[in-house]
Amino acid sequence: IFIDGTIRSAPYGHTISFKTKLLNYFNFCSADCVIGNSQAGLASFRAPKRKSYVIHNGFNLSRINNLEDRDVVKKKLEIDTDKIRNKLYKQIEEIDTSKGN
Repeated sequence: IFIDGTIRSAPYGHTISFKTKLLNYFNFCSADCVIGNSQAGLASFRAPKRKSYVIHNGFNLSRINNLEDRDVVKKKLEIDTDKIRNKLYKQIEEIDTSKGN
């Protein structure tokens, strides 16, 4: 069984190169099925409909159910947002000053 899983985008408004079209043609002809992550991607690359299947990207929301409190994590990682903010403001000020503004 040969599964083509090369379609991972949908280049709307972009020209697909001749080289890519040729490679896809040979891949699609020899593949038992073509997998993409969207109908738009399969359509953009003109994958044969009878061989095409979509497996959508996904995210398991249960992975973020038990996150530690933001302040606890910042303390654990020694992240001082005031210090970071002040450093950023200083850098922006230096850029403005160097431009003569």
